[in-house]
Amino acid sequence: MPKTKLTADKIKRHALPASDAVELVDTDTPGLICRITRGGAKTMAVKGRIKGGPTFRISLGTYTLRPLGGIDGWRARARAIMAQARDGQDPRTQKPVNLPLPEVRAPRPKPNVGKNPRITPPSGDIQSRVAALIPAIVAAAPRIDAEGELPTDLLDALFAAGLFRLLLPRALDGAELHPGALFELMETIAAADGSVAWCLAQAAGCSMAAAYLEPAAANHVFADPRAVLAWGPGQGEAVITEGGYRVTGVWNFASGGRHASWFGGRCRIVDTDGSPGGKSGGERTLLFPRADVTLTDTWDVIGLRGTGSDRYAVADLFVPDAFGFAPDYTLVPQADTPRFADGTLYRLPAQSVYGCAFAGIALGIARGAMAAFEELAQNKAPRGGAPTLREDAVAQFEYGKAETRLRAARAFVLETAETLWNDVAAGGAYTPDHRIAIRMAVTHAIHEAKNAVGAVYHAAGTTSVFASQPFERRLRDANTVTQQLQGRLAFFQLIGQHLLGLDPDIRLV
Repeated sequence: MPKTKLTADKIKRHALPASDAVELVDTDTPGLICRITRGGAKTMAVKGRIKGGPTFRISLGTYTLRPLGGIDGWRARARAIMAQARDGQDPRTQKPVNLPLPEVRAPRPKPNVGKNPRITPPSGDIQSRVAALIPAIVAAAPRIDAEGELPTDLLDALFAAGLFRLLLPRALDGAELHPGALFELMETIAAADGSVAWCLAQAAGCSMAAAYLEPAAANHVFADPRAVLAWGPGQGEAVITEGGYRVTGVWNFASGGRHASWFGGRCRIVDTDGSPGGKSGGERTLLFPRADVTLTDTWDVIGLRGTGSDRYAVADLFVPDAFGFAPDYTLVPQADTPRFADGTLYRLPAQSVYGCAFAGIALGIARGAMAAFEELAQNKAPRGGAPTLREDAVAQFEYGKAETRLRAARAFVLETAETLWNDVAAGGAYTPDHRIAIRMAVTHAIHEAKNAVGAVYHAAGTTSVFASQPFERRLRDANTVTQQLQGRLAFFQLIGQHLLGLDPDIRLV
């Protein structure tokens, strides 16, 4: 077996064997190998001997061309496994090696502008608070779908549970959640109702902006325990004036706007003579109170009907400079990006964090449909078929395939979210490889969820067409999620270009 110090470039460029396979042995870390087959498949593994016992071989998984943890990530896992072997433990029977990296956090100064009203303190019991609300969400779902917005009584409960502050900095009484935890919460809520989860996810993503505002402005916007920031795509124009800007613009798809207290809009900065740029240059996202916004009901859609994702506009509105920030935080925050909250969360692109939330929503919708089908299958007797639906061979096949694909998609999102968090928490940069990996996981999950819902919708037969049944709304919601930017199938072309060594435009990835 050839011995060499393994590097990404060496693994990438190593000639394929003429027959069978070749194993490259790392000279830096005893036991670490990379197996390359004639077909080009590359897998990482650890080979060694247990102290006083037999030899072993453990697969670490497929080596991607650009592994998120880098070759050092494989080495760290190999060293941990070899340490178990040296201690006389059989690594094959031990708990899988998981190496969480320490989170690196800068101090979070409290905004020096007065005390915030306290909400339910964010803590480890968020899941239990969500679980307690599920029956109310399920009961409200038909109303939400019919009325196009979240009802007041349910909103009161969501605010009381602190669920509109999931990604808000802890300095502002937010939960500042890990993207994986956000994913799991959205999955749980969406299994009850997709629109509720969507509104919470949108509010969470928007609230990340608090980390990029001046502290006094962030406190002003989010001090109210019922504060919700909403925004959507569009274009405004902000004319530079003393102390701020005069803003005019129209934007769309403000999910949750009907219960929002603040709105935001991306604006092109111009001087008073209309020339672009000025001292600020480029673009800024500017925030303004609900009272200054004209909201137009445009949300007449087939799915996620309860999100009220309307159009909104302002005209010649003065916005102080402190209530704005560079919109680059949605892409990749740079080291010099101004922010008063510098936890790991705020060194990740909001676009990637949004993706984790929306993948959770899609899979949650699917989980709700799967649960409904399982219940139906116990007693429904298909006409001219098996005694019960659960005994029908086609239904068994479709349900089993859908369950398998959902679990795989879920694992992919959670594993990728954990890896990118650990890499950035350890002081690493958020690279194009990270962006591509989370995009793969998110967009894949969204479409796997849609396919699963479609499978059980059809397997349920005529039961699924009735509005009183739990299938047709989930079919509409799942298909609507795929139409949002995060579900765009064209992303797979960019993913392929990146993996094949090209340099695609990944600004929206």
